Formats: sequence, structure tokens, C-alpha cells
Amino acid sequence: MKGRLLKLLSLILATSTSCNNISADTKQVQETPPPSIADILTPISEPKEFRGFHVIEEGQDPYRCVGQVFDNNDAFVGSAVQIDKNLVLTAGHCIDGTNLKFFRVGGEDYTIVKQIVHPKFKIGEIIIHDIGILFLDRPTCITEFPVISYERKDLTRFEELTTVGFSHGVKKSSEHGSFYYYGLVLEDPFDFKFNSTKGTHVWFGDSGGAVFEDSGKLAGLISAFRMHDLTIVEMSATNLFLYKEWISDTIKQNQDILMGF
Repeated sequence: MKGRLLKLLSLILATSTSCNNISADTKQVQETPPPSIADILTPISEPKEFRGFHVIEEGQDPYRCVGQVFDNNDAFVGSAVQIDKNLVLTAGHCIDGTNLKFFRVGGEDYTIVKQIVHPKFKIGEIIIHDIGILFLDRPTCITEFPVISYERKDLTRFEELTTVGFSHGVKKSSEHGSFYYYGLVLEDPFDFKFNSTKGTHVWFGDSGGAVFEDSGKLAGLISAFRMHDLTIVEMSATNLFLYKEWISDTIKQNQDILMGF
């Protein structure tokens, strides 16, 4: 995961070390030193040790629609979600400034023939609408696609969420109870926030991955996390409820690519 998360990490690490977390357990705060930056940035060597996640084994994947995107240098960029036979959604910052080459899903690679980032993706250097659409050269091997949650009522405070992404290069889904929907904040009106009481968090490489609400509908795309005192305290997802019209219009404007499928 690059771009937006890297900028957030750099900014927050530069500004948050002088702040102290507020805790009712003062003794615990005093006796327990914060993790070092090396602890946070060092990938976990054994995938099965990922706290709060299930490692998805090949052939046992209930989320086959979630794949990976790679650039012209065959370098992994981030995660993405297939929503139709040759249509894929991903985070806008996975597309911005990058020529994506292919989408990998089901163990196969499919060429990306067109990538479209939201027309109001950024204002200056500030990301506003972190979403993009990818068009593939042919239908993939995936035949079942997620139902997108286009109803605001589909998300309720503290509702359990499931994330699926490829941080550390490993496909993982969050375990039962790992994440919950927290709500919206004024600074980021086009995202929704989710969190964890178990210390579970998304990471670089998860951008563009799926966030499913409790009934199994696709509610969001993983977009960012925020750190405080070297601890991830908040995670964000592009709120698909707000993008129904843009997704529909973009597909209609590119029917020529879809003809024959």
C-alpha cells in the first residue's frame, strides 16, 4: 500500500511523539513503553501469526473476488475487488501516478486496459474521493461477485465488519470480532471509520481491499489508517454508499470496453 498511507505514516510519526494517550490506567501507561518504530515496521515473518486475521489458503477462499493489482514493473501495488466479470474497484491512491498493468485473481493475471480515478480524487495534495475503477481485457475466472451496500442503513454503530486484503503479500480476512464500524467524522465525509478492540489493524498492501458489513455486502474499500504514539488508532474505508451514481455513470461511459462480454 503506497501513497496515502505512506504520507499519513510520515506525517503522524513526525507530529505524534510528543503526545500522550489518555488512559484510566495511569500505572499501566507509565510502566509499559510504547513500541519502537522498528517493531511496527517489521513485517511478521510467519503469516499464521497475524493477530486477528485468517490466512486464506489457496482453494479455500470465500472471498475470491478480492485480488491484487500490479504496475508496469510487475511490482505489487495494492488490493482490489472485482464487482463484475471485467470490472474492478480499488483505492484511488493505488491508481494515482501509477500505470497499473494487471489484476491478479484466482491465480491468474488479467490485463488492465483502462484505469479511471474519481475526477475529484484530490484537491491540491489532499485526497478526497479515494476510489477508482479498472477495466480488464476479458472476464476473469470469478463468477460470483459481491453485492454492494448502497443503503446508509446497512451500517450501524459497532456493527462487526470483515476486511480482506493483501498486506505483507498474504491474503487474509479478519477474524470474527476483530473490526467494528465506528462511524463518520467531519474531516473525512466520504470515508467511514472502523476500529478494533483487539489490536488488529490493516497495513500497507491492504489499500483497495474489501470491507464487508455484517450481512456480507461490500460496504467499503480499505483506504487509510491513522497513528498516534506509534499505535494505529483509526482505520478508514471509502464509503461505497456515496458512489453508486459515479460507478454507474463510469460504467455506462465505457460500454465500448464491455461489449462482447
